[in-house]
Amino acid sequence: MTQALLTRPRPTSPTAPAWTLTLQGPDPVSGFRATWQITPLVSDDLVDHCTVERVDGEITHPAVWMQATKVTTVMTRDEAFRLAQQVSGR
Repeated sequence: MTQALLTRPRPTSPTAPAWTLTLQGPDPVSGFRATWQITPLVSDDLVDHCTVERVDGEITHPAVWMQATKVTTVMTRDEAFRLAQQVSGR
């Protein structure tokens, strides 16, 4: 089952992200289960870009997520939206 969770963290500073999208499902490339967190970048240089963090397996606990080894990339919001569609099978 593919899961997506959109959260709105309480801003702790003016540069805090407005939202975070957590996805769980099959990786579009490998087919193995993975977890992603997509967060908008707060930067004047990269408007409409997101940080995308990926971890093998399904991680649901925040403490486990913080300690997991992540692969981090920067994508445009359109690329991140396409990733979310692929993971959700839409």
